[in-house]
Amino acid sequence: MTATMLGCPHCRKPIGSTPRIAGQPVSCPYCRRPFQMPGLPEPPAKAVPKVKVDVPPTEKVKTELAATVPTVPEPLYAYRSANMLANRFVVFSSATILLAGALVALTTIVPLFSATNDRPAEMGIGIIGSLLLVASAAVGITAILLVRALIRVGLETAWAVRPPRPEAVPKSG
Repeated sequence: MTATMLGCPHCRKPIGSTPRIAGQPVSCPYCRRPFQMPGLPEPPAKAVPKVKVDVPPTEKVKTELAATVPTVPEPLYAYRSANMLANRFVVFSSATILLAGALVALTTIVPLFSATNDRPAEMGIGIIGSLLLVASAAVGITAILLVRALIRVGLETAWAVRPPRPEAVPKSG
């Protein structure tokens, strides 16, 4: 299966095409606008005699628009991307907080537990420092999880109040 590069008719960015999706309605991964993927070249067909039909101009325009605009299901790409970014934010931010806590523990708290020639071990201060470090890491990760929850609530709200798709609106006739 060979992929060929085509350009989006709306944003002109390159899009890969395979014979499997030739002739099908697709959405551009960059601008999210729907278009009809060009089909495979067909052998020349026999000439069909043209029949002239008088159609009022408004009906003709509606017919032409209906024939040229493909119906593509509404993509969830933006919703999924924002959700994925929120999850990555939690993972990387939590890892950063834990790494920073480990560095603070190695440079400040661990030396408090060991005695040196000029000072005794300070067990009480070391334990208090350890507890404060664990508590601050827990508060930081909890704050990150709350930010993620707020992002998810915003996404869910935006998804719930989005305008309906034009083809989903019942036609009054």
